[in-house]
Amino acid sequence: GGYVSNNRSMEFLDAYQLKDPLTPISAFWLAECYSKYGKHEQAWHVISTVWGKMLSEDATTFWESVVLSPQSDYHDSQTTYTSYESYRMSLCHSWASTPPQWISRYVLGVGPLEPGYERISFSPNAIGGLTQCSGTISTPLGPINVEWKLREDGTMDAKIDMPKAVTQQVS
Repeated sequence: GGYVSNNRSMEFLDAYQLKDPLTPISAFWLAECYSKYGKHEQAWHVISTVWGKMLSEDATTFWESVVLSPQSDYHDSQTTYTSYESYRMSLCHSWASTPPQWISRYVLGVGPLEPGYERISFSPNAIGGLTQCSGTISTPLGPINVEWKLREDGTMDAKIDMPKAVTQQVS
């Protein structure tokens, strides 16, 4: 956000450890910060820990809040409100559905540079032990299809198929 220098940002990110309480939206923005500085593995750790916790608790939707170290019954430990007899939070919360956006941008590697994906960057990343990945990003101009695979020598073979109206920034 421009409030601290890049050096202070890096110091914070290098020292920070996930801890309770946290919300998926704050975890998503932490992952975004890691990725802004090229720390995609650390970003993936945040995403896999927070959303992985929901999956390990048998979630079938994304929750408003996550407790990494519950004190008692998992759902009862979700609330910080003491004036209610039970937890009070959404068990199907829209802002917790952000991992697909992060995966599209940093794992598949498609970043919009102009509104409507008229111009994009393409920089896929093999993170979290992945050796191949494929996916489709829906855009107003049509689907962008990506497929990548790591070769035995560790280099990446990446392919992108996009609508003719989309231009790719060459770096």
